[in-house]
Amino acid sequence: MSADLIVRAAEPADLPAVLELYRELDPDDAGDLAEARAVFDRMGRYPDYGLYVAEAEGEVLGTFTLLVAENIAHGCARSAVIEAVAVSGAAQGRGIGRAMMGWALDRAREKGCYKAALSTRMSRERAHAFYEGLGFRRHGFSFTTELGETDISARDTLSPRPSSHWGGGTDGTLHLAPLGRGRPAGAGEGAYPAQGVDGRTEPGHDGVSGGTDVTERVS
Repeated sequence: MSADLIVRAAEPADLPAVLELYRELDPDDAGDLAEARAVFDRMGRYPDYGLYVAEAEGEVLGTFTLLVAENIAHGCARSAVIEAVAVSGAAQGRGIGRAMMGWALDRAREKGCYKAALSTRMSRERAHAFYEGLGFRRHGFSFTTELGETDISARDTLSPRPSSHWGGGTDGTLHLAPLGRGRPAGAGEGAYPAQGVDGRTEPGHDGVSGGTDVTERVS
């Protein structure tokens, strides 16, 4: 690793370089600069959500995001999520990915996190080996779904409570509709509209919490 490599919080002036790193991995994955600036401003309003960069000799060579999340479970211990990891192809083999992950894990410990999690696509075996070499282990399954017009929504499986059968006003409160039936027993025709349930599970981009995964070159 270069002696002058530093990992630091990103600044607005770093955004063009960060977007270029993402475009290098996937030209369709990065937004435009105006959109990135708006997102960067919103991220700054979170208490523990940041974009970080690895820099050497004034050049941004790597980037990642780190979210420290509060939990009610696990004894109210915090957890960390590392996402959107990217390293310049021209800077491979310089220990930049390792330096970024070390920095992120140190920060997570300082924040009292009981674990740190990240994800990478199943096809990226080089990234898998890299993370396992850092002490990460494979754990559980990750599921995603694209939130388009054809996806299951709450209203596919939940229906407004009909006042004539369940009491109270029709206030839009959602309740589970029996699967395979349009309405509960005793409900009149039209009182409980039929609902369709696809029930399909689609594998895909396996990011944590639906997060963006552009991890490709991290060594």
